[in-house]
Amino acid sequence: PTDIPNFSICLADFGESKIFISEIEGYTLRNRGTEYNKSPEMLNVAYLSQKTKDNYDRNKKVGANAATDVWALGCLFFELLTCEFLFFDPDWVRFFIRITSGPDRKGIITPDKRTMLDNNPLLIDFLGYIFVCDHLYRPSLEQVIQKFKYLTK
Repeated sequence: PTDIPNFSICLADFGESKIFISEIEGYTLRNRGTEYNKSPEMLNVAYLSQKTKDNYDRNKKVGANAATDVWALGCLFFELLTCEFLFFDPDWVRFFIRITSGPDRKGIITPDKRTMLDNNPLLIDFLGYIFVCDHLYRPSLEQVIQKFKYLTK
């Protein structure tokens, strides 16, 4: 007998998903999913894609891409560990501002949520690694997998 299970776990989206042929076309403006698991860019997509707004730039890619999936995976990981949403706030405006205002890595996971993780520095660091508010600097799924493998050694 061994402590290492002889199986793998695969998570899949049974709601809506889309496969993109290339990274360049890999953006969507469709705003779907659980509000409290949405990335900053997904929360901003409706606002940033309005052509009537002063900050509209037709050359700027806005919307969700693979980085959005990494954010959602981090949210799911926290929820699997604690049975709670990481970013839930009954005040939706406060939630929106908190997520889209770009807090630093350490600040996005509040002290009460750290307590739910038993203040485990490895878990807090792992989640901090995932929750980079600027999607251009968020790690790829491959990088997250490597970090997780390092974490579990």
